Amino acid sequence: MPERRRSILARLFSAVAAISVVATALATGAQADPGQPVLGIVVSSDQHAAGATIAWGRVAATGARVAVVEATDGGHYRNPWFTPDFAGARSAGLVRGSYAVGRPAKPVVASATTQANYYLARLGASANAAQTMPPMLDLQTTGGLSQSQLVMWAQTFLLRLHQVTGRDPILHTYSYFWESAIASPDAFARFPVWTSTGVSPFPGVSTPVQTLAVNTSDRTWAAWQSGTAAAPWPDAVPGVPALVRARAYDGSASVTWVPGDAGSSAITGYQLLAEPGDLVMRVGGDATQATFAGLSDGTAYTFSIAAANALGYGAPSAPTAAVTPAPALGVVPPASVTPAQRPLYTSSCMAPSNLVHNTRWKRSHPASGVTLQEGHHRDSRGRVQMHVLRVDLKNPHVRLAPLMRHVSDHRKLSVLARQSRLVAATNAGYFDLSSGAPINPLVVRGEAVFGPSATSTVAGIGPDGLMSTAGAAASGTVTGPHDVVPLAGWNAAQPAEGINAYSARWGPRAVPMPRDAVSRRVTAGVVTSAVGRSRVAPAQGYLLVARGPVAAGWLRSLALGDHVAVRVALTSTSRKSMTLAYAVGTHIVSKGVAGTGLRCKRTEKLPARTAIGWSRDRRQLILLAVDNNRRAKLHGLEPAQLARVMRDLGAAEAYMFDGGGSTEMIVRPRPGARLSIRNHQTDGHERKIPLGFGIFRR
Repeated sequence: MPERRRSILARLFSAVAAISVVATALATGAQADPGQPVLGIVVSSDQHAAGATIAWGRVAATGARVAVVEATDGGHYRNPWFTPDFAGARSAGLVRGSYAVGRPAKPVVASATTQANYYLARLGASANAAQTMPPMLDLQTTGGLSQSQLVMWAQTFLLRLHQVTGRDPILHTYSYFWESAIASPDAFARFPVWTSTGVSPFPGVSTPVQTLAVNTSDRTWAAWQSGTAAAPWPDAVPGVPALVRARAYDGSASVTWVPGDAGSSAITGYQLLAEPGDLVMRVGGDATQATFAGLSDGTAYTFSIAAANALGYGAPSAPTAAVTPAPALGVVPPASVTPAQRPLYTSSCMAPSNLVHNTRWKRSHPASGVTLQEGHHRDSRGRVQMHVLRVDLKNPHVRLAPLMRHVSDHRKLSVLARQSRLVAATNAGYFDLSSGAPINPLVVRGEAVFGPSATSTVAGIGPDGLMSTAGAAASGTVTGPHDVVPLAGWNAAQPAEGINAYSARWGPRAVPMPRDAVSRRVTAGVVTSAVGRSRVAPAQGYLLVARGPVAAGWLRSLALGDHVAVRVALTSTSRKSMTLAYAVGTHIVSKGVAGTGLRCKRTEKLPARTAIGWSRDRRQLILLAVDNNRRAKLHGLEPAQLARVMRDLGAAEAYMFDGGGSTEMIVRPRPGARLSIRNHQTDGHERKIPLGFGIFRR
């Protein structure tokens, strides 16, 4: 094994294979002693499918000593199960921990600090409570950052946790990511580094969980049990920056580096030295690159760099290999700058007026519990024609269901609606024009049918049969021979950075395959293709698609016959399991107040609109479709006017669905009658869509 790889792996605290540890613990019921590998589990909202709770007493009885609970994800998601799980684990006698899922982004220092503060606010005083481990950063994506930027991001996050709690925070990742994306053990020498070692069923938990096997000393275990901070770090200047490299150009040279150990406080700056000439340059602590100008062509230069914190400068790096500027090498490439563009949206929109009360309405009742309300309003620009469906969700003769074939299969709504007992239908959320698939999640019976791992708002039916909203995402894990990798997308419209999984539910259309993506087939739990960029989801099993150099490298490392398991779950901001929920757009009515300051598109004047809302008691569903057809002299609405209409129709909460050419409403006026398209389509014909909102007679 190469020395560098051996040194990196030596930093990992996962000492034994999880499966063997779990098997031993379950078979014997014995609890590990401090100083030996300690068995633990990692849980999130994924372990609460359909609202199931964790039986923490059973977890403790198996021999588990540690439970780590997800607290936050990025700077916006809070696990709704954190409080009961965090308290339940401690009540069962476990040492509990928490973690924040990191979402690296630019600006590097600011985003890391913001996310760390969000996590700390969630923890509050519990960060130093008894039977509580130090806080943990779960880092498994790069966010498009370079290695240097990623190391700086993680270091900033961890140092902020240490600064506030006084404890030594933990970095949690998976082995391949540590080796290939971070690959900088010196930068994290002050922090324990953990990896999850498998996903297994576990007594007391309704879904498989990630398991940990952690080596710990008597002193560390005692600190976890008491909640006390570790001994203060001795005052120290930063360590030596790593991977210092130089590249010559015409009369100049650029120098890059990766941060080393920050010392006892954050790095505040760097000093670079060019030889010959004793040329000195200083840059800020958030820099990972610098350019020396005014160098002499034909002269060989070396460069060294030292980092500084509040205590001063640390030791400099060894000089780089010599580089020689020359005219033939050209100039240093300028930083890429996106040219200024005119904003797509503007706040200079028409003020809303009272359309509902000045409209003549015609009402009909297509079915018990369903009312169709239609009317038009004339103004100086033509006519506004509106179609409203009201559904009594407590009526026993009504049910809601999605209209779709395969995820990527888009058809006319009138075709999707050819189902028995269908009363009415509208288009639903936004979809990707390239792949034809919906962009954000669909939830059916508490499970994600498709979607990315990024959280988005969904609206639908809660367990009480009434309308509600939540943040939802398709989540899960992909377990290979050596690592547990987070699932980045499940039948997603476009693969995200990381490992995405596609199943037969995607359909026969080609899976989207960007240039930087690679794929592998998994059938019956084993890898059945080891090369290529297959774009067809298999009838049985999965097509795994990786994006980004780290994920692509991990996927390429799999060999034919390797065992791979895919676990899909629904992450939600609500502890209530939704039976049916669609992704929605802009929130236009909140608590009975129509939104103001809503922006409108510069290039799309008064488009057709579809909106979904509900009454204050959440019992009445309100669906609105507004026409836009120039030939018929019909025009649509801007968002602020749409919000006013939904409020005046009685919506206490309302959101936008997809609009424009996708807006459509179909109604069967009475049982046995033909379906009737109620609105004038913008394009003069039906647009094909992948997903419809269906209303049925029971």
